[in-house]
Amino acid sequence: MNNLKTLTNEEVIEKIRESQKLKYQYGGYSCFDYPNEYNRMTELDEEVFESLKADGHANPQDIISTIEMFIDGYGNNEDVTNFSIISCDDFVAEYVQSGFADNDKAVQIFDSLFYWIESNDRMNYLIMNHFSENMARIGYSMDILILD
Repeated sequence: MNNLKTLTNEEVIEKIRESQKLKYQYGGYSCFDYPNEYNRMTELDEEVFESLKADGHANPQDIISTIEMFIDGYGNNEDVTNFSIISCDDFVAEYVQSGFADNDKAVQIFDSLFYWIESNDRMNYLIMNHFSENMARIGYSMDILILD
């Protein structure tokens, strides 16, 4: 892609939303009947993918799919405007261990139990007990997408 410009998170969501609207409107029709619309969909998808890749994300397609799922879940309305991506460890520190009220012993016990669990089960524990409706696992990674 020429003149790659890294997009802001808000721009990523706007472009994904625009692409989804075009897919819903023209996805059932042939690309030969609506070439401009199909070209625009491809252009938007490539721009978002390349921007996320340039930002250092290992699997941009998983991020895009997760955001699309949220936009669909919110009825493709304007509620979804921004997102952040954090690692599992940062999520635990910020959202789980912050509830221990500076009790170092509780953090130590939690860490010894939590990090003993196999990684997939660890993520499932977080999903079941600590995720809110604006959080999702990105693909099979240990990264978490949070919508703002």
